[in-house]
Amino acid sequence: MHYLTQGGAASTTQPSSNPAIEFIRLQPEEPTLPEPPIKLNAPTPKAAPPPALASPTMAIAAPNLTLTAQKIPRVTPHLNLQALDINFAPSTGNAIPTLRVEPQYPFRASQQGIEGWVEVEFTITEQGTVNNLHVVNSSPAILFDRATVRAVSRWQFKPRIEGGKAIARHQVRQRIRYSLEASQ
Repeated sequence: MHYLTQGGAASTTQPSSNPAIEFIRLQPEEPTLPEPPIKLNAPTPKAAPPPALASPTMAIAAPNLTLTAQKIPRVTPHLNLQALDINFAPSTGNAIPTLRVEPQYPFRASQQGIEGWVEVEFTITEQGTVNNLHVVNSSPAILFDRATVRAVSRWQFKPRIEGGKAIARHQVRQRIRYSLEASQ
């Protein structure tokens, strides 16, 4: 193409500015031999499975369980109604209980034959619910506290009415006795 565009023979006499690159393919000195085929060994026969083992037998004696009837006492707490200052007259004055949940006798105390009491203090709200409940004193300490708090927290009262309006009663105290004799 260069010959045609430059005008003929003059372009062939000039040395080329681009050096020529020659590729020479070398012959390996030793001819490569094909790899020998891989010989596979014949599969070995599998060993026979071991004989089945006889299941062991063990003589297990049935446990000797005897059930004894446990009498769980029912608690009838002795409520000191004077401590609540309850008046059964028309509801212009004091709080009247409308719902009283009995506490459950703790299982550990009933098993060991323990009796006792818990004194609690609380507030009766304008709606008649128990609020600010806490244990003032108990004997034996702590054993009956949880059952008492669970029960008393669900009590409800008819609130005191003054001037046509319900008012809260503060520092109401109640002693609950736990006795096994009363529950039998």
